[in-house]
Amino acid sequence: MIRLLERTASKIWPGLADLPSDHRLVAALDISGSVYFFFFALLGVTWITFRSDWPMLVSEWVVVLFILVLLIPFNRLQFFVQEEIRPGMVSSVDNSLEGMLIWSAALMLGPVGLWFGVLSALVRLIYGMRREGSGQLRWSVMRNELSSIADASLPRMLGLTVYAGMGGVFPMPDLEMKTVGMALVATLLVVVTQQVMSAPLYLVLASLARHIDPSISAARLVQFTAGTSALLASGMPFAILAAGLYADYGLWLMLFFFSGMLVVSFLAHNLSRSALHSQQQTRLIEGLESLGRELLQAMPDEETLLGRIRDHILSSRLPLQGKCELRLFPDRVVVHNPESWTEPLDAAWNWLRQNPGLHFFQPDVRTPWGQSHADRCTILGSIIDPDSGELLGGIYHTISTRGYFNPALVRMYLPVIDSLSDQVALSLRRVHVYQQTMAHQRVEQELRVAGDIQGGFLPNHFPEVEGWKLSGVLVSARDTSGDFFDLFSVDEGRTAIVLADVADKGVGAALYMALSRAYMRSQALEKDPQPAEVVTALNRRILSDTSSDLFVTMVYGLVCARDNSFHYCNAGHPPPLLVRRDSSAPAEFLRRTGMAVGVMPDSTWETATVTMQPGDMLVIYSDGITDARNDAGELYGVERLRIEAEGMRGRDPYEVRQHLLSTVQVFSGSEQDDDITMLVLLKT
Repeated sequence: MIRLLERTASKIWPGLADLPSDHRLVAALDISGSVYFFFFALLGVTWITFRSDWPMLVSEWVVVLFILVLLIPFNRLQFFVQEEIRPGMVSSVDNSLEGMLIWSAALMLGPVGLWFGVLSALVRLIYGMRREGSGQLRWSVMRNELSSIADASLPRMLGLTVYAGMGGVFPMPDLEMKTVGMALVATLLVVVTQQVMSAPLYLVLASLARHIDPSISAARLVQFTAGTSALLASGMPFAILAAGLYADYGLWLMLFFFSGMLVVSFLAHNLSRSALHSQQQTRLIEGLESLGRELLQAMPDEETLLGRIRDHILSSRLPLQGKCELRLFPDRVVVHNPESWTEPLDAAWNWLRQNPGLHFFQPDVRTPWGQSHADRCTILGSIIDPDSGELLGGIYHTISTRGYFNPALVRMYLPVIDSLSDQVALSLRRVHVYQQTMAHQRVEQELRVAGDIQGGFLPNHFPEVEGWKLSGVLVSARDTSGDFFDLFSVDEGRTAIVLADVADKGVGAALYMALSRAYMRSQALEKDPQPAEVVTALNRRILSDTSSDLFVTMVYGLVCARDNSFHYCNAGHPPPLLVRRDSSAPAEFLRRTGMAVGVMPDSTWETATVTMQPGDMLVIYSDGITDARNDAGELYGVERLRIEAEGMRGRDPYEVRQHLLSTVQVFSGSEQDDDITMLVLLKT
């Protein structure tokens, strides 16, 4: 049926084929409706022409003039009824009390009085055809006005004929029961005939409703259209009262009556607009609330959130009348509705980049970017990031002020566009925050894994060294650490001890630490374990294999069970603390024997030796202990370390290390700024 309708309509107007597919069916209905009502209009006008009593226009010139004057305000004061036939789609029927005025003229002047309705529709037709620029809109005007001419002529002419056939005369002579009864029968016939004449169009519309939108109930659409049309025609009986008042009391009382009808028209007109404003505002608020709920419940994914916004606008759940484009800069179009809209908007977006904010432009006002619409209001709003203030995009919205909408009514869209802009910006911010959170969680997870791997590098048990006790601890300030310690047997009777600190924190320092540990073990176990040789080889490998500017301070030593000696190199590290068993002998800090590793390629180190007696204790530590600060900014320092260590003479290495660690943590409070590493070596 659709193809037949479009094929027939295209023969009448070849331009139909050039329209977008979503407009073609509507235009075909307008063309078919124009042709359909043309024949009824032609029949009705012909009938009126032959039955008109033209001399009556002269004899009743006062009434004629009076009706011509009243046609203007009655024509302008239209009122309408709207109903939502499916979510987001509204159907409307409009009318005015012009029909009552025309029927009054017919009862007073006979068939010649019907010319007022015909001429009024012809004036609207000529004006509409000149005003509309496109062929599609002209066909819409033609269908509406040919329908008005058909309604004003044929059904009313039939009603007057029946009225005259029952004995009625023109002008209507009085308000007697018989006269009013005949006029009521004629009026009812007019209303019924108008509905019968429009019925085929209702049926065609109902049959095509599912093709226009499957969610539209055809029965509901027909019921609403026919029912409201009949309801709006319910004022017709008042025309009988007007004609009777003129017959019984003269022109002035009829003038008083129509003055009251003008007030009614004015009130109905404004009430319709107020109802439209309230209805539209309610739908907009509900649409924003619905969109807000969906955005909160949706996954914080950019495509998902923007898709929800696009669906709400395209499905009219957020009923943005007119044309709308939502764009994210530089050139991502999220919504462009309708699809057939081809007006270029680059100039508007370029202007908005320079002038962010919410802007409103009245009809006939040339916009700053050079657009001018005689009958459209334009809103241009920015989408701005709420945190950074960055301009993310914008919303362009233009609404026709023809029909029910006027600039004052369009202004209610300003807060809606502003709220929609905020929802888009907050959705994008939510996506950004979610992505940052997920990235942080991934980093934290990776750091935890790295920390676990790094923890695996630390010795899980201390080698048994005859005549010696060892204990060590590492407390990281972060998930990963640049400090490390190691204990491993080199050969029978000798055990290597290492405590080192990479001059950085985080993953980079941890990787540097792992590399240094691997190099050192390789040198000590596979080549020469002597401290000077191990540190020199490590320095050479680090500088040749890495391009980092990091360096390592360290103490590397060999515990020799045979001669109770400790041979070591101190490469720029805090000096180890030697506490003798003899309390009369002060604790001493062992000297450095070279600079840090990884700084100079030709650096050299020497090996120093200290002999330990039973009960002597050596504390090797990182600067996380001595550089710890309290709330007052004071350093823990080497002197406090010496005093605390001397107080632990003769204690087990585990007790010593736990005591020293506790004093540092109590001193510095809950905040730990640097890694803390400690080895305690006791000669038994």
